[in-house]
Amino acid sequence: MSLKKLQQETGIAKSTLSLWLRAYPLDSKTITARQRANAKQLNKSKPLNWYKKLPKSPYNDLIQKDSDTRNSMKISEAAILFRLAVYGFEVYSSFFDGTKVDFVVESRNNPALLKIQVRTTKRPPSTGYGVPQVSLMCQAGRKKLRRYTDSEMDCLIGYDQPTDTAYIWVASELKNHRRQISITEEASERWDKILTPACQSSRAIGGKESHLFYKQKSQERYLHCPSNTYSQSRRQIDTSIS
Repeated sequence: MSLKKLQQETGIAKSTLSLWLRAYPLDSKTITARQRANAKQLNKSKPLNWYKKLPKSPYNDLIQKDSDTRNSMKISEAAILFRLAVYGFEVYSSFFDGTKVDFVVESRNNPALLKIQVRTTKRPPSTGYGVPQVSLMCQAGRKKLRRYTDSEMDCLIGYDQPTDTAYIWVASELKNHRRQISITEEASERWDKILTPACQSSRAIGGKESHLFYKQKSQERYLHCPSNTYSQSRRQIDTSIS
């Protein structure tokens, strides 16, 4: 009989009952049977088995051996870049590290530009178990973190390296989340959220003029970088042609 049932029948507090019965521990068979029963009940109330059923990526073992965070982020960005190309997006990115926007994209169905942030999924740090999560935090100085602002991204894409799956949320779906968001089956590979104009964020930069403006500014930032030897030779070629 459990402590809860004993409390209901006797009216004595569970803490007192636990103290009284400490000298009479349960045998190992009873403990194992109760643990299995509790596990079955937990799986019925919280069906999270969909993630465990996903096939593992053939590259998972190679990725797990490399603990370099920067290299892991490059793998995630490359996986998302491949998907964006497959779906016909025009993709732009900064030439410099440390920017808050990973990609700016334009779809075939809508000339509006969308700011995309790519993050790698991680297991909950407290337990290391459960469904992976995607962080909404970014660097804010030395050893400081802050949440991404609404103006810094229109779409968040979390890439799960063990299963080679992308999870997609638009900005409106992140309003009630402060630090992280757990992946869900409903967010898996939902590229329709940014392919369809009706699903895109209202903060997207709109119109062909913005498209040309962004391309022009990107070229100017690259060509005027004094530390880039290629930019110097490029300016010389442009000068000779003009």
